[in-house]
Amino acid sequence: MYGLIHRYLKDHIIDSAGEDVWRSIATELRISPADLISQEVYDDTLTFELVEVASRRLGRSVDDCLTAFGRFWVLRVSQDTYRAVMDFTGRDLVTFLGNLDRMHHSVAAVMTKARLPSFTLIEQKSDHLLVQYRSERTGLEPFVLGLLEGLLEWFSIKGEVQHLNSENNAAEFLIKLH
Repeated sequence: MYGLIHRYLKDHIIDSAGEDVWRSIATELRISPADLISQEVYDDTLTFELVEVASRRLGRSVDDCLTAFGRFWVLRVSQDTYRAVMDFTGRDLVTFLGNLDRMHHSVAAVMTKARLPSFTLIEQKSDHLLVQYRSERTGLEPFVLGLLEGLLEWFSIKGEVQHLNSENNAAEFLIKLH
């Protein structure tokens, strides 16, 4: 994964538990500033180790940490240098979800080594949305759940997200709209 992920994970850990916790995690995993270069590609193993150690230090499950990081990701990215990208992707949830793959294709043009997921809005009703997520990476469904929760918050929509199922590198999420 790109160092950008590691940088935001660091920010999330600092926001959640403080600088001392981040420093102890970085020391344990021997993470240096060189492991946080946004445009550099790192082995996924480092990313998953970082989440695993953070979950132990924060006293939360890996899934809870991934979900919280997904929410954090959306809300931080939307306030950071990527706000214009967020705005361009869609001014409402349905449009945003429909344009996620297009946005990822644009990101891939700059981050040429990225292995980005795919999102498809497969059903839209007045009380719910059904989203399919596809990725070659496994185990990130809790992160995606957090991303979708973060999008609800970003668009000021009341609702809840459920992970319905996963099969063959694809997962479905139900967004219940209140």
